[in-house]
Amino acid sequence: MMAALESETVQQEFAHLSTLFFNSAYFGPSPARAKTLALKALEREMDPSGYPYRAWVDLTEEMRTLLAQVIGCPADEVAHSTSVSEIISHVVNGITYQPGDAIVVMEGDYPSNILPWMINEEQLGFTLHRQKPADFTDIGQLIQNLPPQTRLVDLSLVRFDTGTCLDIVGLGRELKKRGILFLVDASQCLGSRGIRKEELEVIDILACVSYKWMLGPYGHAFARFSPNALDQIRRTHASWLSSPNSKEVGSLVKYTTESLPGARRFDRGQAPNMLPMALLKGSLQLFLEIGLKQIEEHNMALVRHFLDIVPSGNVEVCEPSGQSSIVCLKLKNMESALLEERLRQERIDASVREGNLRLSFHMFNTKKQVETLALAMGG
Repeated sequence: MMAALESETVQQEFAHLSTLFFNSAYFGPSPARAKTLALKALEREMDPSGYPYRAWVDLTEEMRTLLAQVIGCPADEVAHSTSVSEIISHVVNGITYQPGDAIVVMEGDYPSNILPWMINEEQLGFTLHRQKPADFTDIGQLIQNLPPQTRLVDLSLVRFDTGTCLDIVGLGRELKKRGILFLVDASQCLGSRGIRKEELEVIDILACVSYKWMLGPYGHAFARFSPNALDQIRRTHASWLSSPNSKEVGSLVKYTTESLPGARRFDRGQAPNMLPMALLKGSLQLFLEIGLKQIEEHNMALVRHFLDIVPSGNVEVCEPSGQSSIVCLKLKNMESALLEERLRQERIDASVREGNLRLSFHMFNTKKQVETLALAMGG
């Protein structure tokens, strides 16, 4: 599968990269086609003369449809947002809490999954429980230790600091039996792979940013709300573009608190932003052309190859089984920050997170690049 994605067509989409880029977990590069689309959008932005109202506002629906195809769900279940924090804030404020209700998160998870709950805990009257990461490796034990009135569990599918992929299906099935909402942040995996059908069946709210593995613009995120979530989470903000009256520019002042159907009620206020949508369209088209299954096979082959050739005597890998497209490691004889700087001097782009060097393997990386990376680390 590596040979297929190392084709000239794929490589041309990312020929503009000035480094060997192993850093999509931080900020993914846009493909070349996104620049072409963005320049066209910029021309329209600079001269909107004769730009039909429907052509502008319908950008939201066009991109919703493409996102739904990538996720594998109906378009009515997809919402546009600005960040995972904003998505989770809609969920936090949209639940009606009863005395004693509890929210469960994983200690050490990304701040987007923790802070919206922290800031609202006292005001909204729920109790926030932060479980240790080790608790999530034994689902039976975790379920046994859940507070009696757990309303929701919020969890990253892949941990940002180790690359560990958690058993979302096993946990989700147990939560569903108990009527507990399940919120999953897929920001560190969707784009490097797809969302499995069995995962989607147990996830109530799927949140994801566009600028990492999805290779889209910063400032855009999206969510999928299951029918169960839509039944339980009320709308707590208003956007005129989410109103049924937004369909016709001549009826905007016929005020209504109703919203367009499905997850559109959670759309960001200025969703049809021409420039971000153009960038996102380029990456989504590429994902749909190549296929997320093929991308996952390519990425995991690169991970396995790297783990096979990296000098094991001097390297400590956080998750040696290679469960995701992220590999986090430390050198025994060098601080991670110094290693990052050494790699940068070799024009290799990576990140340090929580004391570990974090490497991201994506569709545009090649077997030869991986071998260069291992050599630069002393292999």
